[in-house]
Amino acid sequence: MKRRTVLLAAVLASSLGTPQVQAQTAAELVAKVLSRQQTRGFIVRARLVTGEPGSERPAVVQVRTIGRRDGKTARLLCQALWPSSLKGRAVYVQKDGPQAVSGFVFQPPDSVTELSGDVLSMPLFDTDLTMEDLQEDFWSWPGPVAAGGDTVDGKPCRVVELRPPAGVRTAYTLVTTCISPERSLPLRIDAFGKNGAPARRLVVKKAIRDDSGAWAPVKVAIETAGRTRITTLEVSRGERNVAVPLAEFSIETLKRLAVRPPTRPDSSR
Repeated sequence: MKRRTVLLAAVLASSLGTPQVQAQTAAELVAKVLSRQQTRGFIVRARLVTGEPGSERPAVVQVRTIGRRDGKTARLLCQALWPSSLKGRAVYVQKDGPQAVSGFVFQPPDSVTELSGDVLSMPLFDTDLTMEDLQEDFWSWPGPVAAGGDTVDGKPCRVVELRPPAGVRTAYTLVTTCISPERSLPLRIDAFGKNGAPARRLVVKKAIRDDSGAWAPVKVAIETAGRTRITTLEVSRGERNVAVPLAEFSIETLKRLAVRPPTRPDSSR
């Protein structure tokens, strides 16, 4: 089954891996991560599980996420399928360039709100993600800087720092990524807010190889500052590099999906 890398079996670095790692610059590491993410379209079903650490009754939201790229235009849609209280809600993001971002929030049966202003800071489906997190594109920020090495879950990583250029709307002043060179996959991402304090951490808990041999995360933990709550993204199934019709992003399609009978969440992998 094909899997998509999202803003998520262990392989040890071979004896030939170390000189390759040292030869890669920060820009080359980021370029390899981006190259693995390039796709004409994708469809993913996943669960968002949110609660306090160790919670026995976390909140679960099943979501459907689709994406499509046409030249410089990238489209992303995330819609809640379950539970009934959230069913049909959706967020659409369209990017026509680094600083040309638009979108909307759909609330059944027919409410549409522009994705801007205070709306961006609202939680996504009552999780620890925000609407703005869907439109963040820190991988495209220029001038990535190498910041040494680290180890995540026993796997050696290169640390790369990214800062937003002037004029780009973002909630973050700095994003630090720990990239596994052997996998071309970020295993940990730390985002820092306007005041420079830690805001959010993403940690890959499980990754698999897709049909092309590329590593893709299928379980990612999103931690807020202070770790008072944790949201875990668990991919249940998906397809990558598929044709996603433009009609799938329309308000009419969202309305149809919103009135379908609810389904229970897919079980985690």
